[in-house]
Amino acid sequence: MKRVVGLGGESILLYGGDPYIDGKLLPHPADLREDLRAPYRTWDLTAKTPEWKRETVGDVQVLAYDGPRLWSGGYDEHGRTFAPRDVPLRDVYAVLDGNRPDGSELAVELAYVSPDDGSVSIRYELTADDRGVALRVATPQGVEREERISQGPLRGDLRLELAYVDGRVRVAATGVGLTVFDMEDAQRPRFGDVVRPRIRYGGRVGAQARASRFQLDKDHHYTLVGNRAVPPRESDEDPMTYAHAIPVGTVFLLGDNSYSSKDCRFDEVGDIGLDQLIGPVVFRIWPPLRIGGVR
Repeated sequence: MKRVVGLGGESILLYGGDPYIDGKLLPHPADLREDLRAPYRTWDLTAKTPEWKRETVGDVQVLAYDGPRLWSGGYDEHGRTFAPRDVPLRDVYAVLDGNRPDGSELAVELAYVSPDDGSVSIRYELTADDRGVALRVATPQGVEREERISQGPLRGDLRLELAYVDGRVRVAATGVGLTVFDMEDAQRPRFGDVVRPRIRYGGRVGAQARASRFQLDKDHHYTLVGNRAVPPRESDEDPMTYAHAIPVGTVFLLGDNSYSSKDCRFDEVGDIGLDQLIGPVVFRIWPPLRIGGVR
């Protein structure tokens, strides 16, 4: 059982965990978005969290993730990836729970940094303060864009949701519906960068915001397995030169268990002819926790 990702007559490339069709990033279908979202890690910010570095800037507290590198398959206590040819965690959903009284701010940030020197390529920041809720996208060269999500201030217990998925930034907050922004090429992370979350909260004396819980979910990633449509991990060549042309009358199939799936990424499998397709999947029996009908 595999997923049809490329059609005959198209070219496909798998890079950074994402599929590219004819040189363009292929977003997941909207009706599959939540099905492909998977829990990754949750932190209790009210307890001591050695993976988070804490600093005080004026009357604001900053918590910056400073633990092992985050990979799409997870990590062990030494920061090593679970899968031998995994990719850095890239497309993620960040959820921050906290409390914001008047005169304070609460913010969640996704920073994408180079694994070599720690340089930041892009920052996405969602902030709630007395002016409302706003998104800011910034690079080392300056602010790329600012978007006002809500004009009225949100007080009390508050949830902020910030995601970078499929070249889009998705934001929501308690009482504020989901808004999706398409990012231009200059507003996207560099290939190979790793995500480093950061949380900011504070305010004047007697009106301090609090951050209580942080959850990180991940989008589905296609890892660097196989030898077709997959560039080498270390290569100075344009990755698009490794795109695979799918013959007319065939399809390119990928397994959702992408760490170990024997699919069209391997020469011994190859492209699958249309006459070999049995039909759509209508019911799932594995894993047991997700048994049930499939849309």
